[in-house]
Amino acid sequence: MSKVHLLLSAGRGPQECSWAVAELARRVEEDARRHGVAASRAETVAGPMAGTYKSVLFRLHGAGAESFAALRMIRERLEQGDAAAGQALTTARWRIHDDLVRGDPVRTERP
Repeated sequence: MSKVHLLLSAGRGPQECSWAVAELARRVEEDARRHGVAASRAETVAGPMAGTYKSVLFRLHGAGAESFAALRMIRERLEQGDAAAGQALTTARWRIHDDLVRGDPVRTERP
């Protein structure tokens, strides 16, 4: 049986980040339960408002703890985000290109 630690932190972000950490902590506990991994809060740092956290340190143990903590889903989402960002960059480049090459469609040239 493996034991892994997972840290969620709001860093120096605004109050909304502390709320997001609390929501993410709840989801981690639910997902861990669904995957048969025991997740216990080893340490928490309270946020500025009730029910929020600056950070949460989870202790994950069970047969799938390492694969659960590998954050495969986050990596996949980052890759998908990278692909979307790449597409947005390509689109922006083409728009700039079109503006430079075609110019202003309203502008008229006088001989």
